[in-house]
Amino acid sequence: MLDDPVDRTADQFIGTLGPHSSRDPHFAGTLSVSDAGFVITETTSAYKNGRANLTFTTDRVTVDALHLEDAAGHALDVRGSLGTHELRVGDLEIEATARRFEIMRNAYGRMDVDASLRLRGSYEEPRVTGDLTIAAGELKVDEVLQRTLFQPYATQQTTINEVDAVAALNPWDRMGLDIALHVPNSLRLTGENLQVTTGTPIGLGDINLRVLGDLYLYKDPGQRLFVTGSFDRVVGTYAFMGRRFDVDPASSINFRGDLAPEVDVFVTRVISGVEARVGIFGPLPQLELHMSSVPRLAESDILSLIVFNRSTNQLSAGQQEELLVRAGALATGFISTPLVAAIEREIGLDILEIDPSGEFGSNGPRLTIGEEIAPGLVARFSRQFGTEPYDEATIEYYLSRILRLRATFSDAQSLSARSPFRRVERAGIDLLLFFSF
Repeated sequence: MLDDPVDRTADQFIGTLGPHSSRDPHFAGTLSVSDAGFVITETTSAYKNGRANLTFTTDRVTVDALHLEDAAGHALDVRGSLGTHELRVGDLEIEATARRFEIMRNAYGRMDVDASLRLRGSYEEPRVTGDLTIAAGELKVDEVLQRTLFQPYATQQTTINEVDAVAALNPWDRMGLDIALHVPNSLRLTGENLQVTTGTPIGLGDINLRVLGDLYLYKDPGQRLFVTGSFDRVVGTYAFMGRRFDVDPASSINFRGDLAPEVDVFVTRVISGVEARVGIFGPLPQLELHMSSVPRLAESDILSLIVFNRSTNQLSAGQQEELLVRAGALATGFISTPLVAAIEREIGLDILEIDPSGEFGSNGPRLTIGEEIAPGLVARFSRQFGTEPYDEATIEYYLSRILRLRATFSDAQSLSARSPFRRVERAGIDLLLFFSF
């Protein structure tokens, strides 16, 4: 959408209306516009010094010149013509060129492009072809993922009376695309605590990357957008578990048709004479995490080195528990079951439960660790992540095969029912009866 013009426009029309019917009037003459300016609200980019010269003939409108500048004075120039008949736009022949022209500056980042585009076809089904090159830009990946993965559509019902007429006329569904997008190491990807699954306590970490590669955007009228190609060179830094790692330049981000890419990124760091290597790969949001090292160590020892600068057999009891919690939190955001199993073996806990969907599937992930501290006496500690996080500790004593006595302590802020048979309360003692039929 366009805001009110930021500059006044000076327009002038000189011409005549030909002797045709009202259904098919023909204009002849010229139209000039100068000193135009406006702001596009979605991108917050402001434009100035707009001017245009149009020539009208019996069946065509010719754009002799259309010039527009961004806030820094970089220009977009358009030339071409539009066929006209009975007050309708017909065939299109439009050329557009730009140099370091700003197309976006908002919460998702900023983008300047070089462009060489052609618009052909009809007004009803236009097709845009050509090349776009990102001259400079920064994309805030955390904001983009938050929008595309966790807020893909509106959650409020819209009645037929609330239809947006402008949205209904949006040309996107009718448009075709065939564009090559070139990124010559000019795009930065940044983000803090990237999340690939809603409510996870640990996500991808922090990134500050530069990428190089080519993408191809293709779309037919009425169809979805296909994105293919790859960023086949990725350099920069990646913060994982509070440590900064260097990205292996052989890493890549690949698009195979969907907007969600497949990630193949490896990062390295030398810690206490050991080269730790973390690999993150797979399609968003089903990412896998693997760790390796030189010399070769178990994944539990690698994680211990990253977090505490020492192997698992050198950790105190408190550090072992913290390491297990971190491993469990990782498993809620990645497919990393071997890591959790390795740490469970090292520490020797009796109970390790990770529920990615949370309690009753209504919240974020839930992590539970526990141990039998005496025959029939089991202690558990659970951490519920997500929009309503809380800790819960239980001590359970097995009185018999069908009877258990359970004491519960929690810092839950509300006493809302989580299911018809389960409540989270600050403290309480329950006698549980187990039976089957």
